[in-house]
Amino acid sequence: MKTLGWARVRPPGAYMLRRGAWYPVVIDNRYQLVVLGVAQRNVAVPRDRLQIRQHLPSNFSVVIRSPDDHNPVKGMSSDLGPTYAVCPSSRSRVRIEGRPDNIECPFCGHRESVAWDDIC
Repeated sequence: MKTLGWARVRPPGAYMLRRGAWYPVVIDNRYQLVVLGVAQRNVAVPRDRLQIRQHLPSNFSVVIRSPDDHNPVKGMSSDLGPTYAVCPSSRSRVRIEGRPDNIECPFCGHRESVAWDDIC
């Protein structure tokens, strides 16, 4: 199916979508709902809950969790902390320390800048 653009959910998230991850837009009738391709399924999301763009960005998204955000791995070794990045290629969550300009995804090897000016 042709990709009509790319979208990510606006905070606080939901609709089974990872915050910071870009998903292909598969149906966009320009009204209230946009259909995204998520893990071999179509998911309809209200347009006002999405950030939509024509092209997939190459830089990493930054997610900053609030203290109230659900974190099922809080305190465990897999906890990414309150701030983490999302790879635009693999949609993997990546631990970040400090405020790096560039990072590399440990899962797919994609290396690019971090979008500190567009925090999710």
